[in-house]
Amino acid sequence: MTDFVPSIGHNSGEITIDLPMPPSVNRIWRRGRNKATGQIVHHITAVYRKWKQEASAELLRQRVGRRWHTIMSTFKLQLVINRQKLRKNADIDNRTKATLDWAQEVGVIDDDKRCIEILIKFGEAPLGVRVTFTPADDLP
Repeated sequence: MTDFVPSIGHNSGEITIDLPMPPSVNRIWRRGRNKATGQIVHHITAVYRKWKQEASAELLRQRVGRRWHTIMSTFKLQLVINRQKLRKNADIDNRTKATLDWAQEVGVIDDDKRCIEILIKFGEAPLGVRVTFTPADDLP
C-alpha cells in the first residue's frame, strides 16, 4: 500500500477521502425472487457489501484525530480515479452511485439527492479513488 497523508475533514467544510475502487453500478445490485412469495426482490451483491466494509474501515482510519462533520447542504462531488486500478475499458462514470450511497449510509453526507454537480477525472488516487465533497454553501 502506498503511504499518503489522509485529508479528511478540511476546515473549509470540504471532505476528501481516499477509498478503494468502488464497484461499477452494474455490480452493486442483483435481482432475484422471494422464495416464499415469488415476488421479484433486489439485493446488494457480495462485491458491493465487501467494498462498503473496506471503504468504511478506510474512512475510520483516515478520520482518526480529525474534526468530523456531516454535509447537511447541497454539495459538489469530485471523483479522481486511478487509471491503473480501473479495469481495462471500464466506464469511469459507473463509480458514482456506489460512492454516493455509501457516503450517505456512513454519514459523510445527509442525502445524496443534494448533489448538484459531479466531476469525474483520472488522476492521483493511491487506493483507487479520491473522493471530495464540497458544500455548495462554502463556494464563492
